[in-house]
Amino acid sequence: MNQAAKEFVVEGLLDTDYRLHLSAGYRLSRISRLIQTRLESQLAEIGLTRMKWCVLASIGLSKISTSSELADYIGVTRQATSRVLVQMRKEGLIDQVLDALDGRSRLLKLTPKGIDLLNQCVPMVEKNRARFLDKLSKSQRKEFDRFIDIILEGESTPVDSL
Repeated sequence: MNQAAKEFVVEGLLDTDYRLHLSAGYRLSRISRLIQTRLESQLAEIGLTRMKWCVLASIGLSKISTSSELADYIGVTRQATSRVLVQMRKEGLIDQVLDALDGRSRLLKLTPKGIDLLNQCVPMVEKNRARFLDKLSKSQRKEFDRFIDIILEGESTPVDSL
């Protein structure tokens, strides 16, 4: 460890030379930001955010139908979900309709405009995924997914944004 670094480290706290680019946290953050930034740029061209993409995909592809299910499914707070749903209703991307079985509940559904945007997004998202994950073999991707599952195990705290 160089002399300048020693001045800022409590003796014994860091017993080896710290290398930022070898840090798992840094590397995971970097991968995440690279994937996010590339996708956000593409989605912005059609007026969407990643959060809105997640909502469109959750409702349209995963058949999530209530706002509380949506918050849990995406892993964001109820407040963040509510904010994005209000925006998306104003933009004409989603509707909330009364549940025929339970007249008190409202179900989320995509509008024709929302379906059109979802259909535009799927190839973008797939191309972005492929850019990064196709560098791995099929067995490496399975192992990578397994490691991610291990790291995320027990981490269910919702976040305020994606």
